[in-house]
Amino acid sequence: MTEIEITDEDREAAWPCRPWHMTDTVATCSAWNEGEYDHLKVIQAFARHRIAARNRALEDVERACRAAQYSPAPYTDTMAAIRSMRGE
Repeated sequence: MTEIEITDEDREAAWPCRPWHMTDTVATCSAWNEGEYDHLKVIQAFARHRIAARNRALEDVERACRAAQYSPAPYTDTMAAIRSMRGE
């Protein structure tokens, strides 16, 4: 599996779904926020979801830009910007 960048937002979103044995203590919470549990499937799932949602949104923007195409120059610039955001 490829390395996924975990953000604070991923950790925060996954906190209510943490394993049942992880009690709500200061030590557990701070370890969670510092990334000590980033290997857990629940945090990885939230990160994968965030990345997939971002990619879907970029694809929607790309389709909208293609559909609009009022002027080729702005369209080309917009498509180049979208591709650079994707890392292409």
